[in-house]
Amino acid sequence: MNTQTLIPDRIIAVENFLSTKECQSLIERANEIGFETASVGTKHGAQMRTDIRNNERAIFDDEEFAAQIWERIRPFVPSPLFGKEAVELGSRWRFYRYEAGQVFKRHQDGSVKLDNGLKSQMTLLLYLNEGCEGGQTRFRAEKGGCVIVSSYVLA
Repeated sequence: MNTQTLIPDRIIAVENFLSTKECQSLIERANEIGFETASVGTKHGAQMRTDIRNNERAIFDDEEFAAQIWERIRPFVPSPLFGKEAVELGSRWRFYRYEAGQVFKRHQDGSVKLDNGLKSQMTLLLYLNEGCEGGQTRFRAEKGGCVIVSSYVLA
């Protein structure tokens, strides 16, 4: 796997992290669950704000999958980060689908408090397909940490 540090201890790209078969399996799983219009998390809870975000999302929880991916991604994760050790991935998986013209405007990913009392501090992005035009993800270096994992399959 090729890695590229885009911003030290903040943004790391890992190419071909998942196999084509794994990517296709995840795409199929998300399609089976079904996509719905994605809400935006606010201090008042989830709200539909199509002026900020108008893409679709499928969600599932899978602790076993999270543990498997954690074992594979752990060597690439900056730790300690913000004075704390990275110890696991949360079990909630969100799949985003964008059609032409759909957007999720500038935002900062929020933390998630897990059932075990831990709090998320980083975002893991898995790109499952390729051959798309537009839709770039842009990062602000001064906020948070992130690991980018690039795995591609043609959908």
